[in-house]
Amino acid sequence: LKEDGETPVYGDGYSFVPGKDEIIRECGSDGHGYIVSFGDAVYRCLDAVECLKKEGIHVGLINKPTLNVVDHDMMERIVAQS
Repeated sequence: LKEDGETPVYGDGYSFVPGKDEIIRECGSDGHGYIVSFGDAVYRCLDAVECLKKEGIHVGLINKPTLNVVDHDMMERIVAQS
């Protein structure tokens, strides 16, 4: 689910784009970076992100559905936030 707790991340309107990473949770301007995950581990990492948020540690979560491709746009976006 998205951060609102109701909207599915992969619901209506979702379109898989090969080679493009997907931000599941933003880390925000006061964030401590991102966890990058894929497959079934994304859901476990999402639990970790939510637990850390309760502790005051803000990290984002990126799903990397295409492992053998570097998403340069995502890399630039992450670097711009740091």
